[in-house]
Amino acid sequence: GARIPLTPNHLAEGTHLVVRPQHVALERNNAKASGVLSGTVSEREFLGATVRYTVSTSAGAIVSDQSFMNSEGLLTVGEAVTLSVAGQHSCLLTG
Repeated sequence: GARIPLTPNHLAEGTHLVVRPQHVALERNNAKASGVLSGTVSEREFLGATVRYTVSTSAGAIVSDQSFMNSEGLLTVGEAVTLSVAGQHSCLLTG
């Protein structure tokens, strides 16, 4: 599906992109990807079948919930990642 660019320059002043943590996709750093936000894993928390990652980005801290059984394996604190969100799983708030 369509992806929303996740760079701070794409959002107008006073506009916020709202997503649920389970809809923020994380990939190990992909320097060739466009329209994604890069960051560094700053925290990792185990929540049963879910792993909650906090990622430090130029747009601030972003939380992502991933399956513990992710085929990519666990990310480590300090690891570089890219973040993306499918358009149908986001909402823009203005004002």
